Amino acid sequence: MDTSRTKTNKEYETPILTIGLPVYNGGAYLAGAIDSLLNQDFKDFLLIISDNASSDGTEELCRDYASRDSRVKYYRQEKNIGALANFEYVLSKAKSDYFMWAAHDDRWAPAFITKVLQPLQKDSSVVLSCSNYERVNYITGKRLLRPTPPVKGSKSRLENISLLVRQPTPSMIYGIFRTSVLKKITFGKYDFSDIVMVLEAATMGGIHRNDEILYYVGVTAAQRPVKSFSKKHLFGLNYRYFPFWYNSMKIIFFRNYASFTSRCKLVWLLNKTIINTIASYEKELFLFKILKQLNFRWKVTKMIKNIVVKALKFTNLYEPVKSIISGRRSPSEKDSVQHKMISFYSQFVANNKLFYDIGANVGNRTEIFLKLGIKVVAIEPQDNCFRVLSEKYGSNHNVVLINKALGEKNEEKEMLVCSAHQLSTLSVDWLEKVKTSGRFSEHEWEERVKVHTTTLDDLIDEFGEPDFCKIDVEGFEFQVLKGLSYPIKSISIEFTPEYIESTIKCINYLSGLGSYSFNYSVGESMVFSFDSWVNADQMIDNLNNLPDKTIFGDVYASRID
Repeated sequence: MDTSRTKTNKEYETPILTIGLPVYNGGAYLAGAIDSLLNQDFKDFLLIISDNASSDGTEELCRDYASRDSRVKYYRQEKNIGALANFEYVLSKAKSDYFMWAAHDDRWAPAFITKVLQPLQKDSSVVLSCSNYERVNYITGKRLLRPTPPVKGSKSRLENISLLVRQPTPSMIYGIFRTSVLKKITFGKYDFSDIVMVLEAATMGGIHRNDEILYYVGVTAAQRPVKSFSKKHLFGLNYRYFPFWYNSMKIIFFRNYASFTSRCKLVWLLNKTIINTIASYEKELFLFKILKQLNFRWKVTKMIKNIVVKALKFTNLYEPVKSIISGRRSPSEKDSVQHKMISFYSQFVANNKLFYDIGANVGNRTEIFLKLGIKVVAIEPQDNCFRVLSEKYGSNHNVVLINKALGEKNEEKEMLVCSAHQLSTLSVDWLEKVKTSGRFSEHEWEERVKVHTTTLDDLIDEFGEPDFCKIDVEGFEFQVLKGLSYPIKSISIEFTPEYIESTIKCINYLSGLGSYSFNYSVGESMVFSFDSWVNADQMIDNLNNLPDKTIFGDVYASRID
């Protein structure tokens, strides 16, 4: 079926797919989401927007899109009906065979609908199809790959439900559903009800995941980790997880999709998963801290303490609890991320070698290379960040800290500092482009600071040639490279989609210094995108033709000796 043909307004009344976009005060991100959907290579869909009585410019923006594209239908609620009711409202408007929800701050690769819809059209037993996705922080620009469970339409319902229980993934709710099935699923007004809805769908038919990253979940606010725990917080979290546990267990145990024994095993697995999930809540193993509170602050009965201890022992977490409380190791999630970084960067350096951390910020990469046994020269011009570096590494004889910027020559430059206090740039051009794209639209860059710059050549004269040099200086990478007059062994350069021309200049400049091969990684994935290294022309061609123009990451250059 040719879905790319031009259709009239009347024809779009009964499309193949309906997209429901519930929104309240969409702000600076809504236009990007609508554009991302309207630019899909699959055209046969209707976009239904339900405005939940927004008080910003959402109404004007949506009416403008509706006037220009017949696929957009805009509805405005007279009063705020709540988020859940707004989700139900857009679904109630769907007359098509397939339906998907869309969030106002998310983005989709142009081929998302084409590729995700295909399994549903090929196999009538599939009821939900989705893809792998990344979380994109619009404040920091950083990305985090979040693979969804490897569910497949070819697997049994029991196999898929087992995968979903082991790895609950809320964003799967933003996949494409068979509408007739979705309208039978119960909506719940409790936390994590989206996970329960996916579980319920899995009992009704097949679920399929496309292995490509085709979906980008927007994060528009900084996540604040839990720093302290009180009785109220503990009981609040128990209440928060109870409806999720109760409704998940009802679906897993009472639906007739597998044998009684298999369903009992899944209930046991669900309990284990929930305890593990609670233990890693908001990136801290807070059950461990709760246990510490039970031991040292709260006057509780032995029964309550024993329940917590038994729960931890049940999931083989009791020994890690004790070691973390005693300060002998970091929380497991941090360990996992650091292990991945250590494994990735170890290919560039050998023990007792030298690493340049240019744009060190607060030392995330410095910490990784110290764990690899590498000496580090960390360069950071921003005073707030440099104070953190000094506190962390000021007494470490394997770290040299330099409170300067790098550039083409030794001079004084004006640095623009973001209100987030961990971001700064010397590139006015880069700043204008990222502000236009909306990535840092919520922050001000009014502070101006004079900083002194030195050059890569001067650093090498003083400290020696590095085995690896990381350059992450928010759009000033090309100017930093121009302070280098000969090829060094390995370099990484951050690239952003708004300023890709600067990255191309960097690649051409390095090629002029010597013979280099290139690769790149997306976001913080710590995985090379090419199976084998490529030449400069191939790297530039790939950057110019990225499938998603919101992708950022790092280009790596390795000298060919």
